[in-house]
Amino acid sequence: MSNNKATGLCLIVLGAAVIVMTMTMTVSITSMAEEVGPQLFPMIAGIGILVCGVGIFFQKEEKPSENNKTEDEVSEIDWTMMRHILLLGLVLILYAVALYWLGYMVSTFAALLVLTKLLSGEKKIPWFRIVLFALIVTVVIYYIMGNLFQVILPRGELF
Repeated sequence: MSNNKATGLCLIVLGAAVIVMTMTMTVSITSMAEEVGPQLFPMIAGIGILVCGVGIFFQKEEKPSENNKTEDEVSEIDWTMMRHILLLGLVLILYAVALYWLGYMVSTFAALLVLTKLLSGEKKIPWFRIVLFALIVTVVIYYIMGNLFQVILPRGELF
């Protein structure tokens, strides 16, 4: 089985699991009919993951050409990408934990700093731009969620 087929299959299973778990969520009796409810966004995410998995699974395989890299170069790239993926996952897990303890503002700002630096790759982006970006995104999302959508974001247990 090729990497695309395996990845697509994993995403299909993950998307289906998210959809099934979302359907088992209990909704409070006090929620009104016109409210969206807690099931909408996880359901959208599950459907999106499932659709992407199907797309990757049925994606046409590229034939090797002379310009492609050697097996050693490909395996080195795969390990580098794997480290990046694991680091991204670790940052997101730490972010989820930090939301509880540090609250939205501190944990989102810190996560955006790390993620922006990590995802910039080879580009040398000055730190002041990364800090400015993280600050602006954190404040804008806080304003939109808090004032426009009236969603209460976590304040954190430590503050």
